[in-house]
Amino acid sequence: MIPKERLLGVITGSGIDRIPAVPLIGNFAGKISGYKVSEIARDGIKLAKAIEYTYKKMNPDLVTILTDLCIEAEAMGCELEYFDNDVPIVKKHVSLEEISIPDPEKDGRMPEFLKCIEYLVEKIGNEVFIGMCVPGPFTIAGNLHGTESMMMDLVMNPDVIKEEIKLATEASKLFINACMDRGAIPLICDPIASGSLISPKFYEEFALNPCKEIVKEIHKRGLPAILHICGDVNPILELMVKTGADFLSVDANVNLKEMKEKVGKNVGIIGNIDPGSTIYLGSKEDVLNECKKAIEYASDNPKGYILASGCEIPLASKEENVKAIVEAAELYGEVQ
Repeated sequence: MIPKERLLGVITGSGIDRIPAVPLIGNFAGKISGYKVSEIARDGIKLAKAIEYTYKKMNPDLVTILTDLCIEAEAMGCELEYFDNDVPIVKKHVSLEEISIPDPEKDGRMPEFLKCIEYLVEKIGNEVFIGMCVPGPFTIAGNLHGTESMMMDLVMNPDVIKEEIKLATEASKLFINACMDRGAIPLICDPIASGSLISPKFYEEFALNPCKEIVKEIHKRGLPAILHICGDVNPILELMVKTGADFLSVDANVNLKEMKEKVGKNVGIIGNIDPGSTIYLGSKEDVLNECKKAIEYASDNPKGYILASGCEIPLASKEENVKAIVEAAELYGEVQ
């Protein structure tokens, strides 16, 4: 099977030859192809060439476009600071009154990422799906508002936060539709909605329904919805299922066996090799062993399983460790 067939098989339940493997490769692609983060974060063609090079070297079953989760916030009025060896950060947030709804065809870096999608769809889209990592509305609002002050204003000024999330949802719909128009599958990443930062009560009140809207927007196009939230999501797993996402991607601190028992009859599972202690700091053997355990725990999940890193691959990871995720799927993930 080619990667596209394998991923489609696990999504539809129509049969696969082995478990798909998806290391969540972001800026690591730039590093191994000779680009600075500051270059690929602002130049869609350089980013696309870096991803194409990495795909051919690593052979993942899904290509992921990811440099940072501030694309929408920047296009809505925030100012960013860029670095050669780290992700961009917001250096100037905006007030509710300063937020503008962006045009994906011309505002901020959105056009560069659309160029990236077009390039990749043309070059490798016949054999592998192109995944565009997009922040959930709650995370966009956090980038607009500032995460720390947002945490306080969930209590002190909830109406302001809800209005910012509403605008973020509108902007997100525009951008993901532009991405889907060009052939990408949006991958929703909502790290600020993590159980490590907010309670289940706040997730249900502020993050759940906006994310559900984005899932519906993706489903309108007949595409699968994948939701990734890093950190500790154990308290919100059932709420994440309520978004309507077809697959939940989780970090290393989630027990896949317990997750399968809790929500596996309703949703596919993606994860969750530890990106820090195993992929970055460990040996190739460590990666293979953890992947083997993950496959043993989750490969029989009723709604499907995809072997993946628990979060983005750290920039300074060893190439052989990243490649080992795919190798593990080939070694241990064969479906009888």
